Amino acid sequence: AAGEQVVFDVYRLASIARAHGLVWQARSWSEKVTIERASQVIASAQVLASLRAAVEHDMGAEGRFDIDIQGRDLTLTLPAGVAPAVRIESLNVQRESGQFSAIITAPGTTKLNVAGRAYRIIEVPTLNRRASAGDILTREDINWVTLRADRVNRNVITDADRIIGMTPTRTLVAGKAVLTGEIRAPRIITKGALVIMQLTTPHMVLSSKGRAMEHGAKGDVIKVMNIQSKTIVEGEVAPSGTIVVSIASFPGMGTAQLSGTAK
Repeated sequence: AAGEQVVFDVYRLASIARAHGLVWQARSWSEKVTIERASQVIASAQVLASLRAAVEHDMGAEGRFDIDIQGRDLTLTLPAGVAPAVRIESLNVQRESGQFSAIITAPGTTKLNVAGRAYRIIEVPTLNRRASAGDILTREDINWVTLRADRVNRNVITDADRIIGMTPTRTLVAGKAVLTGEIRAPRIITKGALVIMQLTTPHMVLSSKGRAMEHGAKGDVIKVMNIQSKTIVEGEVAPSGTIVVSIASFPGMGTAQLSGTAK
């Protein structure tokens, strides 16, 4: 077979010589001849790539797949001088489970019967640097990695836009998938800080000074105490740091409870 060797010892050589009417005599009793058939090798990775492409095509869906072969070396050894072409025959894929079987052939080789399973793979954003709480993450901090979909936790963030502009809740290392609970919007308001509360109605804009009772990021609803009236209300943190309150924050009291300045 291609790539294999045969060793002839002195007794076998003498027998061959006699059979062909050759005058031959060994120089020593240890004399031997080794014959190896010339060959070429198709690496397992190349065969696997051909098999993966065939499986992806047969799955009939957009996307990329990783395939797991059940304990089989796919390296092929071909005779020298033949075209190193790989063919995938008798491919049978179960689309729901991803399980498949196939026969792999190449010129001058025995057929390989293989079985395995296909897994969909997805791109997941990770950080390319160590990031600590308070760091603002940017697009330049993102690095994409390929993971099997069945190994991606439902809490893993797969959309980079959900990471950009956020800050870690704890120190994050490079190269690991980011979970939803590991990032948050940056704090705009710090607990205890003086803030401006603002109430807007169709007829006026009323503002007053308050003290934040909680930390707050953009869009968070936090409690704020009115400096003058000592009333505690809830408001939404605006990008500017202003706390936007509504009439609903003053049940039965109207706008007077805000004790501020009308504009």
